[in-house]
Amino acid sequence: MTNELVAEIAAEGTPVHTGGAYGIDATALRATLRVGGRAVVWAAAASISPPPSGHASLFDQASAARGCAVVSEMPLGTAPTRWRFVSRSLLLAAATRATVIAEVGIRSGALAVCTHAHELGRGLGIIPGPITSSTSMGCHALLRQIGTQVITCSADVRELVDPHAMLALDSAA
Repeated sequence: MTNELVAEIAAEGTPVHTGGAYGIDATALRATLRVGGRAVVWAAAASISPPPSGHASLFDQASAARGCAVVSEMPLGTAPTRWRFVSRSLLLAAATRATVIAEVGIRSGALAVCTHAHELGRGLGIIPGPITSSTSMGCHALLRQIGTQVITCSADVRELVDPHAMLALDSAA
């Protein structure tokens, strides 16, 4: 679902912002790069190869692609810390008009992005998973607690933002 939705949104010109984590974040970035879309990866550290280290080549591709960037608020050589991930969550939410999350567990860092987006009055969408899946418990909790919009296709995302707005897609950041 993430691959299909992000590819369609990115191909239309909507910039995709992500935390660059494994899973949904990487899927969103790869889909964006595949269609020649614009992307911003928000890194929690400013090293030559920001975490996660397994994404070094993916981040290199994003840095080299036209209309894409890997950015951090920290100076080069800064190591990741828990607080830098928290700060990055706020920046990710603030830099976009809407946040969409998919398959988020109850202890996921992506919930911080959602909380910030909600507090900032940004659009918030959820791609929920099976009710029996622990990887969807965070999504389901947000649906109950703040009544976010369920995302089933790219048209649902367009309801959150206009075609030229920015989309933050995050998971276990």
